[in-house]
Amino acid sequence: MLNAVAVDIANAVVSALNAETFSQAFTASRTWVPRETLEDLKTLTVSVVPETVRAERHDRAQFTEDHRIVVAVRKKLDGDDLTDVDPYVLLVQEIADYLRAARPPTYQDAAPVGVEIDPIFAPDQLDTKRQFTSVLTVTYQVFR
Repeated sequence: MLNAVAVDIANAVVSALNAETFSQAFTASRTWVPRETLEDLKTLTVSVVPETVRAERHDRAQFTEDHRIVVAVRKKLDGDDLTDVDPYVLLVQEIADYLRAARPPTYQDAAPVGVEIDPIFAPDQLDTKRQFTSVLTVTYQVFR
């Protein structure tokens, strides 16, 4: 089946994350709209979402496309100890380090050119719901 490039890159990110070992165990999934409930988030959830595509002409024959892929890391915390957040902040850093280091193995045409973590955590969700949420955005560049 033929997919949009953004979908192929997001699927490649999911495959790459699921093939790697991190400090916290999880299974990443691709989605368009993360809709998990707080009950669902008792299990560490990593969602991969294609966000935006920006294209510029590179030369007469090619465009440079920047594909922004969002990786959301979410977990409902049990207690009120803020040190419970620390392992998940570390996990987000590990994911960022991993994704920026190499092209996704199943989509070698996509080169990582930027990584942003914003927010490192969502204070309002942590305060009101005891939910850790961090959003990591990786920009992959493709020539087409």
